[in-house]
Amino acid sequence: MIHIFGHKNPDTDSIVSAIALSHLRQSQGVECVPYRLGDVNKESKFVIDRFGFEAPKLLKSVKPVVQDLNYDKPDSLKGTDSILCAYEKMHEMNSKILGVTDDDERLVGLVTMKDIAMSFIDGEYSRVNTLLSNMEEVLEATVVNVGRKDIAGNVAIAAYYQDTLMEGDYFDEDTILVVGNRFDIIEYALKKNVCLLVVTGGNELSDEVMATIKSSDVSVIMTDFDTYKTSQYILQANMVKTIMTKGDLVKFYEDDLVDDIKETLLSSKHSNFPVVDLHNRYLGFMGRRHLLKPNRKQVMLVDHNEYRQSIDGLSEAEIVEIIDHHKIGDISTKQPVTFINSPVGSTSTIIYQQYLLNRVRMPNHIAGLLLAGVLSDTLNLKSPTTTYLDREAVKELNLLCNVDVDTFFMEMFKAGTSLEGISEEEIFYKDFKEFGNEGSKIGVSQVYTLDIEDVQKRQDKIMEVLTAVHENNRYDMTFMLVTDVSKNGSYVYYQTSLPAVMSMIFDRPLEQGIFIDELVSRKKQVIPRIFDAIDTHGKA
Repeated sequence: MIHIFGHKNPDTDSIVSAIALSHLRQSQGVECVPYRLGDVNKESKFVIDRFGFEAPKLLKSVKPVVQDLNYDKPDSLKGTDSILCAYEKMHEMNSKILGVTDDDERLVGLVTMKDIAMSFIDGEYSRVNTLLSNMEEVLEATVVNVGRKDIAGNVAIAAYYQDTLMEGDYFDEDTILVVGNRFDIIEYALKKNVCLLVVTGGNELSDEVMATIKSSDVSVIMTDFDTYKTSQYILQANMVKTIMTKGDLVKFYEDDLVDDIKETLLSSKHSNFPVVDLHNRYLGFMGRRHLLKPNRKQVMLVDHNEYRQSIDGLSEAEIVEIIDHHKIGDISTKQPVTFINSPVGSTSTIIYQQYLLNRVRMPNHIAGLLLAGVLSDTLNLKSPTTTYLDREAVKELNLLCNVDVDTFFMEMFKAGTSLEGISEEEIFYKDFKEFGNEGSKIGVSQVYTLDIEDVQKRQDKIMEVLTAVHENNRYDMTFMLVTDVSKNGSYVYYQTSLPAVMSMIFDRPLEQGIFIDELVSRKKQVIPRIFDAIDTHGKA
């Protein structure tokens, strides 16, 4: 399964591109799912609601988790299974450990080959706690009469004379008696109401004895094993729960990060650990060898191609495709991948082109999403980043979704630019991106609004947030652009560790909250100027 997602602090173009690309690739037979790397902003929510979609699920990391490992998945046992059954399953699956589960498949214990061996060395040699069905299976016996089905008692072998047995009063209701074709002993055992009578040797019983057995409340089985072999096998009928390890088991959950469990795996004296889901349902076992080659998650990136803008653990994932309209960043791959990068106004434009190139029919609601993505990123085709291809995309997409473009854009824009009920920190992170270039690290937030007075009233608190972000992340420069679409320009707030460079960026001295006319594109008008100024003046 391939995970498709845009950048952190996702904007509308990032969200809709992930959804649309997922639909396109699914149409081509690729198993994939769209995700998001942050909260859905008001504008994006307006768009996906308008066209009948649900927000993609939040994805926090693509680091390998236990679920990504090729761990062993042997069948589990039930606590009532016999020890012999456990041994045979281990032999069949070439495993030395099995999980024991309840009726809901929840893990209740573990049993190992060592547990089985030790049960015959240190266990109770004469005590059996099992089910009648286990006795039948282990001794390859035939059930002659059913009394008790839960068999728990001490094993006795009728080797003495009848008189000796009777005088010693060896039998009671807690006795599992093993006997050959000694009819007198059988009748005596039935009178004593023993727990279970095991008749060995495969000899037929007389009609009279059979009638006596049938009239009793004693469970009776007959086996072809001789008495010696029966005595060897009978302890193997004990239930697994009598020897399993239980209680506070060391186990891993399928969504545990591999990094978090490595120390336990490498330092523990145990070599295998059970894997369970969030409901404690048994899934299998893993050991140190499973860490050697984990399956890396496959991902497709849209609307970004820099590590710092992407998901945690991306370097440990397998990137299979990138579609973006920003400058080429620092992401590298170990294998050739599809990398589509085009200098257009939005990633949505490129996704639209991919539908055309691959001759995949686009549903109307997907067209609506992509139309919104183009309009959002190009400010209704008025941004300096707008190209002929963006205009063509809007025209063709609107043939499918049929909206009044200007009206739709203003509805979308108003929904997204409302700052009511939003904290200063939330305002700052509405659309925040981190950029890097040859050792420089820059953070730039951009907020679009029609209510510039509200932002100016909050200027002091916004500057506190901006300063904290700048210092905590040790950025060389941190900007916040408050873009007023009605004035076609932006108010600039900033913090810098390179004051000598600042005046070079916008060709004028800067002061907090300065308005710069026609400054609306972070990608095309701000980031290139910042890095050009740093390259020219240097960081000294």
